[in-house]
Amino acid sequence: MQRSRVALWTILACALVAGGLWLRRPAWFFNWHDFRTADEIISRVERFHTRNGKLPDSLEEVGIKNPDLNVFYSKLAPNEYTVWFGTILGESETYNSRTKKWE
Repeated sequence: MQRSRVALWTILACALVAGGLWLRRPAWFFNWHDFRTADEIISRVERFHTRNGKLPDSLEEVGIKNPDLNVFYSKLAPNEYTVWFGTILGESETYNSRTKKWE
């Protein structure tokens, strides 16, 4: 009897945690693939910048030619760029090279 109660409380606790994650939808949990892709883009852009002394005009210059990519790059100024992707309708995660942070 005691084991079944512990199992029931464990299942209930797991369900509450899962429900909380689903309701809050933290970007790191639901968009980990896009973050990985963005990190690869940032790495390639930084490597390109170091080698060439300038930022690439497009992702094709760093060897990324996937037209179905859900992560985007934009050169804002000669030494500043942004990488972003959509999370939910009207929301996005954005990396700014000037601050080196996700906003």
